[in-house]
Amino acid sequence: MIFQAGICALAYTAIRFYNHYQNRKLPSFTKDRQIGQKSLWKNEEALAIHTHHWQLALPSLLIFFFQIHPAIRLANLVVMVYNLTPIVRLGFHKLFRLRKVSHESLMLLFHGLCFFTGNYFAIALGVTSYHFGKKTLAKAQRDTKQELQDLLQQQMQKVWVLRGNLEIELPVEELQVGDTIVIGAGSIIPVDGSILLGTALVAEYALTGEANSVEKQKGDRVFASTLIFSGEVHILVESVGKETYIAQIAKVLEQTIEPKTTFQMKGEEWADWSALPVIGLAGVVNPFAGILGSSKVLSFYYGNNVRILGSLGTLSYLSLASSQEILVKDGRVFEELSKVDTILLDKTGTLTENHLEIAAIIPSGGSDADTILVYAATAESKLEHPIALAIVEEAKRKKLPIAKIDDSNYQIGYGITVHFAGKKIQVGSIRFIEEVAKLSIPQELQEVVEKIYNSGNSLVVIAVDERIAGIIELQTVIKPEAFSLIKDLHQRNMNIMILSGDHEKPTQKLAEKLGISDYFAEVLPEDKARIVERLQQEGRCICFIGDGVNDAIAMKKANVSISIQGATSVATNLAQVVLLDRNLTKVAALLDLAKNLHVHLQNTLRFTIALLALNISGVLWGGFSVLLTVVVNDIIGLGTGILYSMSPLRKKIKQKKIS
Repeated sequence: MIFQAGICALAYTAIRFYNHYQNRKLPSFTKDRQIGQKSLWKNEEALAIHTHHWQLALPSLLIFFFQIHPAIRLANLVVMVYNLTPIVRLGFHKLFRLRKVSHESLMLLFHGLCFFTGNYFAIALGVTSYHFGKKTLAKAQRDTKQELQDLLQQQMQKVWVLRGNLEIELPVEELQVGDTIVIGAGSIIPVDGSILLGTALVAEYALTGEANSVEKQKGDRVFASTLIFSGEVHILVESVGKETYIAQIAKVLEQTIEPKTTFQMKGEEWADWSALPVIGLAGVVNPFAGILGSSKVLSFYYGNNVRILGSLGTLSYLSLASSQEILVKDGRVFEELSKVDTILLDKTGTLTENHLEIAAIIPSGGSDADTILVYAATAESKLEHPIALAIVEEAKRKKLPIAKIDDSNYQIGYGITVHFAGKKIQVGSIRFIEEVAKLSIPQELQEVVEKIYNSGNSLVVIAVDERIAGIIELQTVIKPEAFSLIKDLHQRNMNIMILSGDHEKPTQKLAEKLGISDYFAEVLPEDKARIVERLQQEGRCICFIGDGVNDAIAMKKANVSISIQGATSVATNLAQVVLLDRNLTKVAALLDLAKNLHVHLQNTLRFTIALLALNISGVLWGGFSVLLTVVVNDIIGLGTGILYSMSPLRKKIKQKKIS
């Protein structure tokens, strides 16, 4: 008893020492407010603590294993007790603070009985494997979260700021309310504000999800994350950083990457639920088999393995997904994906590209198509809006000459007038031709115009020397991989639907081309959400793939939400999954990963239960000692389980070698 009392004194000293160590200043980690950063810091802290204990536990285990001088072995008890303190603290916290008998209660009682029966090597072995498993898990969590965050990390943006009569380039982070910034064509507006000077064509795709651009001039408000296609403006800064409109919408994004699946959490609940019956069984066994028999029963603490191996398996698949440019923010998404039977697809930006292409060139008055294209491309060559880019790209593809011009008059929202080869060229919308050029569309083209509009396509009119020369029809471009995606989803017997805010005709046309029978056109954001809810009430599991703020409500309602990186800031941050390379075929890869992880976790649980059954059988009929039960549970179970749980990473290594 005196010896045991001395050990308890050593235990008290070890706990005090542990508290002192835990309160020490850990390595300084950046505490910025990026997504998951706080969680990442906690992983660093956990990694530091468990690495520290494992480094002490390993030599301590070897000292117990070999016959070393008793004085050294006694000192080693202090180290062993010190390494037990995290388990003791956690067990006491749940038992006395939360008033909950949990898996940690089992471990606490088991190690306590081993302590008083002198099974120190069994304790040392269990503690060493415990800290090794926790260290491995903390490192995997840290590395995976950092890897996922690095995929989304964006370089610091700079902007020109007016200071008196000078323009100074400063980081966006240094902007203040009241500053005046100068933004030109091709730049993203980094703040919310009002235009003080100038006119610009602004693409509000990041807010609306639609590719249409809006004319902005003095007095108009502009928002962060929108793009200036053409023009230059001076903007009075009214909101910066987290106060911008886009950031207010995206507050819901502030979520931590969660590596657990519901499947795993059920296993943990099962482990906690079974703790009290096991403790009760140990109490029943005690009168017949003594403390040693009770210790053997209490050694059935498999919940630690479930926690570590389940998380490691999920983290391995998260990391494997990231190597394929797929960002999965929540491990539970994998489980939901394995249940999905209905895919809802947004049209603009998801199934179609953000740029346009020439659908047809319709000459008039004796002109030919190539001449019309040369005139249009020459006039539009200095502009950056989607229509101009499509026209210039088509002219380059046909290797037609595009002359440089200096004399031009561009009217945003209408069209452009240039002088080239002694001719006056005017290119623009019908409104531009009728209101600015004062020309009428010939009768022969009016039916063409009506047909183009009915099909959902866009058009520009070209006039040469006050005469209509022809019309260029432009259409949205279906992403090439969209066809492969739909084919793959059909093979998986998925129900597929298109949801679009666009008109009936272009939506119907797209659905027909892709082979999709169900679609909804002219739907508002709240309508999309209602469609998701109605389908869920019918018993369907919904995956929504979108890319705009107008998709945000539906994405929130869906069982799984997927977005495409670089399309819409809000959708990218709100979605549970982000396709970072913007390739829709990765949806099929994601579904395969979800299926494989489901099988992986089931195998892990079966393996853990099999070892539990082996231990129980061994104790009842095989004469297993306490040490042998620990070897089966902690060395064979945890060690083999870690190797299996991290096996998916071999595929990642192979992919890196191939690339």
